[in-house]
This record gives sequence, structure tokens and C-alpha cells, in this order.
Amino acid sequence: MLTSAEQLQIPVGLMPAAPPGTRRRASPAAWRQGRPRLLAAWKAFAATPEAKKLTGEEKRALQHTMRDFKRSGLALPKEQRDKVSAAARAMPHA
Repeated sequence: MLTSAEQLQIPVGLMPAAPPGTRRRASPAAWRQGRPRLLAAWKAFAATPEAKKLTGEEKRALQHTMRDFKRSGLALPKEQRDKVSAAARAMPHA
């Protein structure tokens, strides 16, 4: 699994720094959690004719992004989303 800027061949200056006091997230899809406006934008795009014309890697990327939003619990109603969020915080991170 690729994790460092060097392995990804991304110049270190372009990698965003984590704010002080934050911990590293365990999941690469963790940025999607807690962002309902981002999900709404992706859903709006996925419903467009342009999105329906996607093929190959672009289509797969869209499908995986939507799947990851669903898996993160973001598509759930707020009450259930709060339960998922609390359970995720309770889990130990590697």
C-alpha cells in the first residue's frame, strides 16, 4: 500500500500538512466522512448526462467514490450518521 509522498512520487511541498494536534486517519476514504455538501455535489454530478457517459477509469472512479460515501455512512439520515460517527471514534486506529 502506498502511503508516503515519496512512494506516490508527489513532491513533498505539494503534500498538505496536517494541522497540529490531529492524528492520522486509518482510512484513505476518511476525508469523505462528515461532508454532506460534498456528497450532495457528487450526487448532483452523478445524475447528469455527462456522468452517465463516463467510461473506463472515470466511470469506475465515480462508482467507487459513491460507494465510499455510502460505506462511510454519509448517505444515512443524520441520527444514524451520528451513531456511525460515534462508533468510528470509539474504534482504535492503527
